[in-house]
Amino acid sequence: MAAATAATGPLGIKLLASAAPRMTIALYMDPFCPFCSREWQRLSKEVLPWLKAERAGAVDFTMYLLPQPWHPQSGMLCEGALAVQEQSEKAAVDFLDAVWDPTTRSQWGDDVTYTMSRSDVYDAMGEKIVSGLAGIDKAVWRKRLEPLADGGVGVTKTLKKYIKHARMTGVHVSPTCITNGLQDDSVSSSWTLDQWKTYINENGASEAGPRAAVGAPSTE
Repeated sequence: MAAATAATGPLGIKLLASAAPRMTIALYMDPFCPFCSREWQRLSKEVLPWLKAERAGAVDFTMYLLPQPWHPQSGMLCEGALAVQEQSEKAAVDFLDAVWDPTTRSQWGDDVTYTMSRSDVYDAMGEKIVSGLAGIDKAVWRKRLEPLADGGVGVTKTLKKYIKHARMTGVHVSPTCITNGLQDDSVSSSWTLDQWKTYINENGASEAGPRAAVGAPSTE
């Protein structure tokens, strides 16, 4: 397998794609944020399956990584996710799903990682998560987390782009939801599936299918 290189395309981890969406959702998430973990459980187990079944093609849903400085391990978890995404976007979602799993999330806590080196944390990710991801070359993944002579690791430049994007967008906390281009602080990590359904229906995606194409202007 060829060595992975830093991402140069659009930022974000795509959860649902639509070429002509009726509604767009951008969700900014921290890998170790407890509220992000709670929101992800609802999204991954209920909301996303419902959207795929009942609103196919109507919603474009993108997740952006936003590590918070008071979760020092989050930056490393983001790097781990980005190194996975270079090989497979689906595997990156699976990686984050494993990080947010409420039954094992504590293994990345401050009390566990406090005495671990940066390399130790990467190795733990490799052993506990990456080794179980389908289609991921663990050696290639680990190589992307080796230090560079000019600072950072192989995916640091990509992570910097995520941080710059969030700052330029005005996003500071996680989770933050931007719907149809506007930040909406009413969206809550405690929402039920029914609340998500109501929100989606009221914001442009009350039916399945892409947005109707706009006809070409008349030449008459």
